[in-house]
Amino acid sequence: MEEDIYKTFPAYKLALSKYPVKNNNISRAFGLAFDHALARFTYYASRTSHAKNLEDKIFLYFLHEFDNNIQLSHEERTPHLIKAWKMLRAFKTTVIFQRALLRERVRVVFIDDEKIAMYAQPDFVDHGREVIYEVKAHELKDNSLDHAKYQTKLFQLAYPNYEAVIIGFIYDGLKAIPQHIRLPPLTSQETKILLNDMINYAKHEGTQQQTFENIIFNRTSIHYRIRQHYEEPKTPLIGERRDRNF
Repeated sequence: MEEDIYKTFPAYKLALSKYPVKNNNISRAFGLAFDHALARFTYYASRTSHAKNLEDKIFLYFLHEFDNNIQLSHEERTPHLIKAWKMLRAFKTTVIFQRALLRERVRVVFIDDEKIAMYAQPDFVDHGREVIYEVKAHELKDNSLDHAKYQTKLFQLAYPNYEAVIIGFIYDGLKAIPQHIRLPPLTSQETKILLNDMINYAKHEGTQQQTFENIIFNRTSIHYRIRQHYEEPKTPLIGERRDRNF
């Protein structure tokens, strides 16, 4: 039997193609280290009663990751470490930390009749309240806010009917204050626009080609169809599947 071949790409690449964000090496290193630190922070938050000790350990983990990503002098790195410490303290006030929400495995958004698949993984998910969370290690404003909104909406394709909250941080050198940008569930019109963006991106940008079985293995998949009359391929499914027609 002939295998089904899909064009695949991660959601963040589509988001960057729509709303390019220019980050310097320090910003990239800081964001990556902070992202990894938060994932550990929430994971261990519900598994220890020594909150202060945990906070110190997570900061040391951030420091290790940051130093691995970029080499700076003591004078250069100090303000970034102060910022990270205050942002970690501010993160503790968010519902993500208070509910000890965890990061999930990558989901796959399929457009079956176009043979397209997009990998999507928001930072945190609250299934009980049907909310996904995306955290940015910077202030949400101007183009960075547009980019964050668009990327998060792509993630919402993988979580139909879920609301979304984007969290950023306003930092003035003295304190860090969390920002909260709430997005309602996607409308049908928004969904159609995003699906068309996926199709256009797959046509004109570099994508990987993979078999259906390799993409779907042990992942939750959300399946969309653009055409009204479409015959489902007779391919065995592995993992949880949810279908939506548009």
